[in-house]
Amino acid sequence: MNQYLEVVYEVFKRKITHLVIVGGYFTLALNTKNSFIVVQRCHVDSFKASLVHPSEVSKPAILNNVASVIVANQHPSGDITPSLEDINVLKILVEAGKLLGIEVLVHLVVSNNNNFY
Repeated sequence: MNQYLEVVYEVFKRKITHLVIVGGYFTLALNTKNSFIVVQRCHVDSFKASLVHPSEVSKPAILNNVASVIVANQHPSGDITPSLEDINVLKILVEAGKLLGIEVLVHLVVSNNNNFY
């Protein structure tokens, strides 16, 4: 599983390396065989908080008619420890995914300094 997460992180890393100041959420959409379909930035954080909505994260999955997603939350600070807000958002995203029939497989917290949690 760890090798799989490293591959996923490398995919996200290509998208986030130039986005250092403000964090956000990315959705990696997967087909029924867990092949990558698309990775898309779906939310940009404000400077003080992340007010991501499930519809923002689900939209790339719905538009690409996928079975599951991997969600990455970028922490530009470099601290990859999930915050209480990160954990609460994940719970909401998982519940929304269940309603839509789109499974949230993994939630990564990533940074620009080659770290992920």
